[in-house]
Amino acid sequence: MRIMAIDDEAGILEVFERFLPPRGYELKVFSNSKKALEEIEHGALAGVDLVVLDLRMPDVDGRRILKKVKESGDTPVLILTGSMEASMAAELGADDIMFKPVKMEELLEKIQEMTRR
Repeated sequence: MRIMAIDDEAGILEVFERFLPPRGYELKVFSNSKKALEEIEHGALAGVDLVVLDLRMPDVDGRRILKKVKESGDTPVLILTGSMEASMAAELGADDIMFKPVKMEELLEKIQEMTRR
């Protein structure tokens, strides 16, 4: 299972990197939203089973990245956000939403659920 995680909070990405690979997940992380968008535009979603995405980031807003992911195919997107912009994310096509702070056990359950769909 391949997961792309995009979040400007380095601490969250570090937890992902410690928690997910030992459980069998291949992980590609981006702390820079502009770089993530560029990679997506150049085919980086090939083989990705799930995108975990923060909504509020500097440089490129998460909603713009969500829109690009949805235009690129049917890769499911899990939004992780500390804001109450969930309705906007749902309107743009997010497959599911979790609010920060997230417990890693709950996140793992959600990832397993979303990648079985």
